[in-house]
Amino acid sequence: MNSVNVTNGEKIRSLFRESQGQVSIIAPYIKTKALESLLEVIPSDASIRCVTSWHPIDIASGYSEPEIIELLDQRGNFSIYLVDNLHAKIYIAGINCLVGSSNVTLAGFGESENSNIEILIKTDINNSDVKLALSEINQNSQLATLEIAKSMRRIADSINVSSLSFTDSYMWLPKSRTPEKSYNYYINPPSGYLTEVDRILLQDIATANFQPSLSFDEYAERIKLLLLNFPLANSIIDNPIDRIISFEDSHTYFEEYSGDGFSSEDLWLAFVKWMAYFFSDEVMEKEITRIALRRAKKLE
Repeated sequence: MNSVNVTNGEKIRSLFRESQGQVSIIAPYIKTKALESLLEVIPSDASIRCVTSWHPIDIASGYSEPEIIELLDQRGNFSIYLVDNLHAKIYIAGINCLVGSSNVTLAGFGESENSNIEILIKTDINNSDVKLALSEINQNSQLATLEIAKSMRRIADSINVSSLSFTDSYMWLPKSRTPEKSYNYYINPPSGYLTEVDRILLQDIATANFQPSLSFDEYAERIKLLLLNFPLANSIIDNPIDRIISFEDSHTYFEEYSGDGFSSEDLWLAFVKWMAYFFSDEVMEKEITRIALRRAKKLE
């Protein structure tokens, strides 16, 4: 709550009460209870445009709720767009807007017991910084659908949030050994009963933390970047020499990340599969006495 006892939630509602035409709600985190408080004051004939982000880890952690699409569908006259790297918070009615740090959450509104320290400043859409942000948002947005919302929820629900420990040195390492199935699971995550193999694969996809609807090529490039964050992957790809890398050569790389039922050798075996699948032109799986990676380019 701010110094004059007017919450940021009330500032936004005041902006929207007299709105005509369209209102825009732009924030990476939008939760249903806070959104409901805005819908109560938006005139029934006004259209609503929401722009947000749906990342599996944020959804699993309770920061973002794709179920807002069901709430808006009940009201009608709305659209939702997703922007992968959205951080701006902008609330627009006509030419007037509020910009700042408040997400569409009760904590962001200053209306919960543990509210955040936030700021919202009055301006208008002709402000040069606002115009630039809106232009970038429009260029990078994709339309959200109910199918995408349900898909993201299924992926997010596969994450064991209590086991996540994100730090500056967080490293994504896959644990599954079926990378060839991962894109299909990303696009259409299974529902209902999951085998342990499927559950592990789905959690790998979820913790990669991609927004929905990437093409296969886009998905593959992002997986490669995640793998290359791991020092061993970088040293293999950067070194053009034809060589064999075994678990014995590399187990120290994985020991730090073992645990939760996965040994360093389990992580190595998964790493081999994902590297061989997504870097098929540069490495291949090799089995001598134990599985290894061979650094070699394919012959033309």
